[in-house]
Amino acid sequence: MKSILICSQALLLGLAVNFAVLSGSHRSSAVTKKVKRVDCTSCTGISKKCINNVCETGIKVYTSSVKTGTNPTRWTCTYHYEWSDNSVSQDYTEINNFACPL
Repeated sequence: MKSILICSQALLLGLAVNFAVLSGSHRSSAVTKKVKRVDCTSCTGISKKCINNVCETGIKVYTSSVKTGTNPTRWTCTYHYEWSDNSVSQDYTEINNFACPL
């Protein structure tokens, strides 16, 4: 019975630590994802960047949300990506049916 209690307490502690780490992002609900690579030749896409031989997915940060249509209502949203080395991508735009989170 003691081992079950100890295991469940360790599990709860592990979950609490994971939650604290994941909730630390203030810019986006997404967390920068890292995938180990021997080389970064397959690290492609506008949100991807090779940093220290690790392919990272940047955090998408919206910087503008402008209403551009009335029937139907459309929003032109401007965004960029940020990575762990403090680099920032160029700006991109997308058209959405709703305002983008700033």
